[in-house]
Amino acid sequence: MTNITQNKTPLSYTHVQSTLVKPQANTQQKILVKKNTDTTKIWRGQPIRWELKEVNGKFYNVPFYDMQVYGEGTIYVANGNDLIIRDHPDAQAYLIALEVRPAQARDVLPHIPNAMDNMGWKIAARMMRHWFSIKPAWKMTDKIKHGDADPMTLKPSQYNDQIIKMDWVLHYKRVRKAFDELYSKWATKKGKGELKKKLIKAGWKSGMPTFRLAYNIRTARELDSICQVNFRSFGSKSDTLDDLFGALGIANFKLAVVGTVKHIAGSPAKNIFTVERVGIYIRDTYDFRTDEIFEEMVPLGIWSRDRLLSKRESAAYVATASKYYNDFVSVYNRDFQDWQDNKNEGGDFVVYSDVKWLVPDPSWQHIELP
Repeated sequence: MTNITQNKTPLSYTHVQSTLVKPQANTQQKILVKKNTDTTKIWRGQPIRWELKEVNGKFYNVPFYDMQVYGEGTIYVANGNDLIIRDHPDAQAYLIALEVRPAQARDVLPHIPNAMDNMGWKIAARMMRHWFSIKPAWKMTDKIKHGDADPMTLKPSQYNDQIIKMDWVLHYKRVRKAFDELYSKWATKKGKGELKKKLIKAGWKSGMPTFRLAYNIRTARELDSICQVNFRSFGSKSDTLDDLFGALGIANFKLAVVGTVKHIAGSPAKNIFTVERVGIYIRDTYDFRTDEIFEEMVPLGIWSRDRLLSKRESAAYVATASKYYNDFVSVYNRDFQDWQDNKNEGGDFVVYSDVKWLVPDPSWQHIELP
């Protein structure tokens, strides 16, 4: 028996069937095997089809992945075809056909954290493993996603503040501009207005001689609830595909202040807030909601069990209808939602980093409240 393999075995299939190519008695039979060049159906999940033609003109057009020749036969390539010559009348050629179930996102999904590890995306892998570890499944609500819920009311399973570290994030140069601008320019009219709101929420009233804000506060979640006053977003869908992109994508630096407000008598009287410490941290949500049509249509990446396609490879994947990337599949937000629905596993969560503590800049250390 001689085997030739025409295409890589698919990731999975439903069943195997055999089609016998019958020999003609007392003749030397030749069978030309040629791949169908129409690839328009491949990426739609159809089996790859091959065209077989005997020299007498009979056609065989079936999906298959392996040709097996039994008996005294030889195989060689001629004119771009695999030319099978059967030198013995008792030789038989079997066409092994697979009815393919193409790679599905659900087959790849649980392997993405390992793929991230393979690519050196250690933090992104931890984030996704944490998502998979949450049971039962939980989907982010509008109120929590958009920051309208008090962070201190979150359940332990609804947030994580242990994975993302500010020093790791600031290692990436592309985020420094947003970080520096937030630190130097937070005291805008809106920023001062937000500070006043947080003071009032904490119990301050205009005219109090002295009032302290946020003393003995340490975590980003506490700062977010009590004394956060401004933010800057960072990240873009056009960023380099790396660990930061995989872990956070587009997220926010948030700035909080700790200090004391004093009432200064006079005409007019003033309330001056003195900033004593500044804390900058990250607040993000790790979820697979699709709030926009764009998010429905654009995949989160083209993944196999081992890795993510680069941007250049992804363009080739689309251009060639995925014919050269059989083990890869486009993964969408909806695939993670389906996983939650079908498996009752996977929990969205609010992401908090640790806090980067900084000294105040003298140019805005003393703030007159509006």
